[in-house]
Amino acid sequence: MSRKTKITLLLGVRGCGKSTYAERIARTGERALMVVPTWDDWADKLPECKCRTRKDFTYTGIRCRVYENENDFKAIYAHLHNAVLVLDDPRAYIGSNFDHSALKKIIIVSRKMMLDIVFVAHGFRDIPPVLFTYITDYVLFNVMDEPKLRKSWIPSNILLKLETELAKVRKRAQTDPYARVHIRVE
Repeated sequence: MSRKTKITLLLGVRGCGKSTYAERIARTGERALMVVPTWDDWADKLPECKCRTRKDFTYTGIRCRVYENENDFKAIYAHLHNAVLVLDDPRAYIGSNFDHSALKKIIIVSRKMMLDIVFVAHGFRDIPPVLFTYITDYVLFNVMDEPKLRKSWIPSNILLKLETELAKVRKRAQTDPYARVHIRVE
């Protein structure tokens, strides 16, 4: 039996609380995997997931994977279920062959895999346009660029909501650097 899953986009400048928020989402599940493009604080802080065999995915809690290649996503597709998958800096994983990638398969069947997915980036231009067709939730912190950069990919009613709410967040961020808004796409 599948459950309703989310594909969430967290956007904000450095130091606004994106990583803390992503970790909070990751902790809502029994198991989470944070995939990062390079060695960073997550890789220092969390135990490693080797992302090769079924046994590598039999943990509880949060693990980290420093991305190596497409085989990481093939293993995630085959073995990570009923979990939260956090992908930091999606540009590092999405190339010109996205339509034939294991990551696209993961996104398409995330509900059957019972997999919540969280993409984390600094701004709208850091998100490959094709991802906007899959987003169910936006969490906007203070972002320095504009949603209209992706107007060809974001439905006009959602675009207007993003622009309106982002203006409010920017105003609040003048006194609260952790200001954010959560927008659910219906």
